[in-house]
Amino acid sequence: PIDELAALCFLSRSRFQHLFGEVMGLSPIRYRNHLRANHGLNRLATSSDTVQVIALECGFQSVAQFAQSVRKATGMSPSRYRESAN
Repeated sequence: PIDELAALCFLSRSRFQHLFGEVMGLSPIRYRNHLRANHGLNRLATSSDTVQVIALECGFQSVAQFAQSVRKATGMSPSRYRESAN
């Protein structure tokens, strides 16, 4: 995907990553992970879908990976975060 984005901008992969980091303050991969985590937190707070459904919907490889992301962002498990958000 990064190669495709770089090509759309008529940039090399390395130049795209450099400029993206300058503008966004994060690498493309970290930015993607940030978006996934925020989307997951929003879904936990507003949806009754299972943690597994939310994790997969947000692009995580597994529930464990999603749980690690939630814990890193909030200090809580997905279930605990959902309880605190309601």
